Amino acid sequence: MAAARPAWRAIVQDVYGSADQLRLAEVDKPVITADEVLVQVHTAGVDRGTCHLMRGEPYLVRILGFGFRGPKNRVPGLDVAGTVAAVGGDVSRFKVGDEVFGISRGSFAEYAAAREDKLVRKPAGLSPEQAAVVAVSGLAALQGLRAGRIAAGQKVLIIGASGGVGSYAVQLAKAFGATVTGQDVPAPRGLRSHTPPGKRPRTREDRYYHLAVRWARLVLDWLMGRAAVARVHSRHEHRDRLSSWTTIRSWRCPARLEDWTP
Repeated sequence: MAAARPAWRAIVQDVYGSADQLRLAEVDKPVITADEVLVQVHTAGVDRGTCHLMRGEPYLVRILGFGFRGPKNRVPGLDVAGTVAAVGGDVSRFKVGDEVFGISRGSFAEYAAAREDKLVRKPAGLSPEQAAVVAVSGLAALQGLRAGRIAAGQKVLIIGASGGVGSYAVQLAKAFGATVTGQDVPAPRGLRSHTPPGKRPRTREDRYYHLAVRWARLVLDWLMGRAAVARVHSRHEHRDRLSSWTTIRSWRCPARLEDWTP
C-alpha cells in the first residue's frame, strides 16, 4: 500500500467573490518545474492584484486564462517572504535555506512555488513582514515612475498616494530627487474625467485638477487599481493649455524584481 502524501494547510477559494469565499483547507505541496523555487512561506502580503483575482474583476482576467467560473489557481496570494525549501534543476541563484521574498503562485499557504527570476534574497535588516508587501505594489510604482521618465528636479503629482502602489510611488519619487505632491483621499469624479486639451474646465474639481497638472511635470494616477502615467507639456504660445498626453495603463508589471536587489 502506497504511503499517503502529506497534506499542507492553505487558504483556498473555489468560486469568485468576496473574502467570505476563502476557507482553510488541506492541499498537496506545490510541484515545481526546473526553473522554479519552492518557498516555505513565513509571511504573505495582500495586494490589489490579489483582490482583483479573488473577485474575478475586471472580467477580462477570466478570459485571459485565470479561470472563467472560478479561479484556476485555488490558492490565492502573490506577495511572499519565506525560506527556500527546494529548487528546480535549472535554478542557480538560490539554495535550500536562503531567505527570499518576491512574487509567488499561491502564497496563502504553507508552501508556494515561484519562478527564480521573481525572487531575491531578503536583506538581513528587513523583516519578513516588511519584505512580504514590497514586490507587487513596489514594482508597479517603480514601473510607473520609469515610464514617466522620472528625473531629479521634476514636480510629481501622485493621485491615490495613500494606497499600496501610491505610497511606494511617493517614496520612490522622492528618492529620485523629485518634488512630490500626494492626493490621498477618495477622488471626486471630476478628477477621473480629464477635460480635453484647450477646453475650459467646467467644474470646480476640473479646475483644481488642471491647476495641479499645470504645476506638475509628471502625474501618477493609481485610482481604480490602474496605473496611468501622464507626461504634461505646456505650449509656449498657450501656457495655460495642455498640449500632449501619453497614457500608459498596465494590469501586469513587467519590471524585474532584480531591480530591488540591495
